[in-house]
Amino acid sequence: MLDLLIWLIRKIGLQNLATIGLLIGAFGALALGLSKIVRGFDLELAWTLIAVGIALGWLLAQSRASSQFACLCALIVGASAILGRVGQLGGRVITFARAFADLVWQIVLWLRDPLYARELPDAHASLRALGEFLSDLGTLLLRTRDWLGALATGAPTFDPVAVAITWSLAIWCIVVWAVWSIVRRGQTFQAFLPAIILLATMLAYTGADSAYLAPLLGATLLLMPLASQRARERAWARAGVAVAEDLTQDIAMLALPLAILLLLFAYLTPSISIQEIVRAAQERIEARTRDVPRLTDSFGLVPQSTQRTVFDQVRAPGLPRRHLLGAGQELSKQVVMIVKTDEIISDIDAPPRRYWRGSTYDRYNGRGWMTSATDIVDYRAGESAVAETNAAQRIVTQEVEWLGAPGIVYATGAFVTADQNFRVARRSPEDAFSVSASAKTYRVESRVSVVGERELRASGANYPAWVRERYLGSLDGIPERVRTLARDLTATAPTPYDRARALETYLRKFPYTLDVPAPPPNRDVVDYFLFDAKRGYCDYYASAMVVLARAAGLPARLVVGYAPGFFDVFTGRLIVTEADAHSWVEIYFPDYGWIEFEPTASRAPFERGEGTPRSEIVELPPTPEPNLLERLSRSGVRAWLWLPATFGVIALAIFAWTLFDDLRLRWMSPRAAIATTYQRVARFARRLDLPARASHTPSEIGALVREHLARLARAGRARALWQNADARVDALTALYVQAAYSPRAANARDRAEALSAWRDVRWRLGLAWMWQKIKRGRPG
Repeated sequence: MLDLLIWLIRKIGLQNLATIGLLIGAFGALALGLSKIVRGFDLELAWTLIAVGIALGWLLAQSRASSQFACLCALIVGASAILGRVGQLGGRVITFARAFADLVWQIVLWLRDPLYARELPDAHASLRALGEFLSDLGTLLLRTRDWLGALATGAPTFDPVAVAITWSLAIWCIVVWAVWSIVRRGQTFQAFLPAIILLATMLAYTGADSAYLAPLLGATLLLMPLASQRARERAWARAGVAVAEDLTQDIAMLALPLAILLLLFAYLTPSISIQEIVRAAQERIEARTRDVPRLTDSFGLVPQSTQRTVFDQVRAPGLPRRHLLGAGQELSKQVVMIVKTDEIISDIDAPPRRYWRGSTYDRYNGRGWMTSATDIVDYRAGESAVAETNAAQRIVTQEVEWLGAPGIVYATGAFVTADQNFRVARRSPEDAFSVSASAKTYRVESRVSVVGERELRASGANYPAWVRERYLGSLDGIPERVRTLARDLTATAPTPYDRARALETYLRKFPYTLDVPAPPPNRDVVDYFLFDAKRGYCDYYASAMVVLARAAGLPARLVVGYAPGFFDVFTGRLIVTEADAHSWVEIYFPDYGWIEFEPTASRAPFERGEGTPRSEIVELPPTPEPNLLERLSRSGVRAWLWLPATFGVIALAIFAWTLFDDLRLRWMSPRAAIATTYQRVARFARRLDLPARASHTPSEIGALVREHLARLARAGRARALWQNADARVDALTALYVQAAYSPRAANARDRAEALSAWRDVRWRLGLAWMWQKIKRGRPG
């Protein structure tokens, strides 16, 4: 390890290593500060961008690239990395690369011998892979555009994908700009200014601790004298002035304590106040008071119940199904209620699938579910508890016979009224927690949504204010990897409905079992289920989907009640047992209300047609599978973009390779770079079937290539493409002969001339080779 450190110091330089260390510390503090105050901030991605940004910025600053070229290169690399990571596009890119490589190979074989190839090259796989990639990429860009548009219109919404893309791009630009400014321009203060302004503004807006600014300010104060000294040393070197070797170290040793003293003075001075001391004492007392329930739990004290209403037994926090009959997950076959609905059952083997809602929960604390504060409203029999009606919903009447003690009222969909006096515990007039009645037999009217997938996909995300405030609020305490998983699973889903289905599909892959150990103490239940247990029962599935949905920007809540039960064909009634006790998920869609989702693997998912559900309409012939054009059109990608998009991807790949190759040649020694470029010209001589032999000298091989290009220039067509190409080949050959056989060592100027000649001639040699292949492939 010590040998490696010594080698790095010799290879890179102590001052450069110190600069890189300060940059990593400063921008690491920036990332940590933003992760504390920005919901959905991906800290792991930020660290990756910081490391890659420092490396790329340093490489560009050390090269001879112009500022415009460096900016374009940094944007392309950064945007590709961010969109690839946030949008999970790596698999799409690999699939397209394989299909495109196969297509190129087919084209090469066809150009060699078109008569042997029975069919033309098949581009279908490449176009399909490209279409899928462009569809996902378009989804990412559209989500970001919609999020920015919502900000501009004053109706902001939270989209974790757009937030991750925006903040990651900001981090990337700040890092590359800082490295470029320090290394190329020697401007330390201007380099860190964007990062300081961004972090200071965010900390001031959120009221967070300003300690995260200290590393940024400290790095600025330390690098300013070092950068100034580096600029002076360069000027002295150009003037031939000798410089003491330890001068930079002396300056650093002087700057370090001064920077620390200034930071301590700036940090402590505004913090010394009587008001702050009093406030800190008050917060400490409140914190100790909040810890009292935890102390009682530690001593094994069991608080005695003080329930005053039937709602109190389902209001207490915890995992949902313990509120139901059976007091646990091992529920029996004892019948709890018998239900008859007014729905017409056309198929006794497939009656309408209705879940019986009992209570809904909106707050998750890491260990279970609870409800926000509620008020209780008494209603007379027949009085409607719903103030608003929804045209997309219809009334379903249910006759319920409850076999236990009277209490919670169970109904499918949104409760409207009952034929008995009832009470509603509600968080707001639009958001009921639960309903109770004193009768054991009652008739209930409720509203169920009649909607299909097409309508849900088109519903958008224009949520009412009460939905945004209650179901899209902060998810403090949720582990970061849960947020990241939610973002990754829904990044390329174009609509809220598609994101909900993506989460539901992912969770349904987890095996269902009642034999799952309880989560460890102080462990988040959802995190434990997703990453450790990876199996469970409905409480775990539903809790995980609600938390993931909210982290993905979807308003979701957990519902507790009963599954449909068994349909008795003789009586036309549904028999519901304790074993049907269930937890599921509801997600809010504008104009349609709360829609049910089933993430539990042991139960079938809800089937919704493209339009109105099957149970509500006459059976229609199946819709044929859409072709690639239709799929791309539905995804927002126009078919006429295929061809230019294909050429654009090819051009981008060629540009990226050319950029990488140029940078690699620049990093070579002058002699190695000149030799590499000449050897490439010699390989083209063999590809062009020129009579080049191993016994030929470099000048003879160069002459063969030059004469071939001169013949093309004299051929008549596209004469301008080949002008001066022969002269550039001669110049490159002469540089190689001089570097290989002359006693004078090649220098940086020779390397620059060789690279300039190679840039001029490489694309012309490629065109000459392709033109030769095409001419050979013509019949006759």
